[in-house]
Amino acid sequence: MIPGVGKDARIEELSDGVTQAALPYRFDDLGPLALFRAAQVMAEGRAKYGSPEENFWRIGSVEHVNHAISHLYAWLAGDETDDHLAHAVCRVIGALEVILQAKQLETHMENAAKRLNTVGSAATVAQSTPPDRMSFSPDLAVAIRRANVQ
Repeated sequence: MIPGVGKDARIEELSDGVTQAALPYRFDDLGPLALFRAAQVMAEGRAKYGSPEENFWRIGSVEHVNHAISHLYAWLAGDETDDHLAHAVCRVIGALEVILQAKQLETHMENAAKRLNTVGSAATVAQSTPPDRMSFSPDLAVAIRRANVQ
């Protein structure tokens, strides 16, 4: 489901002649200190609100963005009562993840419908798809509403 990391990934040759899958991602360009801080904020959130699966990932993208903006404005206003930038990063990641999950689920459902050779509803497709093969929520409509994707 993640482009560029499957069996069909392009092969690259390194300078010493060895080959490997060519990643279309540069994780080494992400700031490790910022990511550690964001992960710490997520751990604090888990302790306060429960697991992300039970809470954070169920919040709609618009709500995540609204909270991210509030943290950014608090930081711009000089508020030091919280690590507003780290919280904003987590909320933007939350919004993006929810949207990407909904899109991935929509693609999964469309592919399942094609495999079934039917134009059935998301519920019909979900019922025909084994739960262990579902990436996220078994109900496409709920996932799309959750992501606030129109």
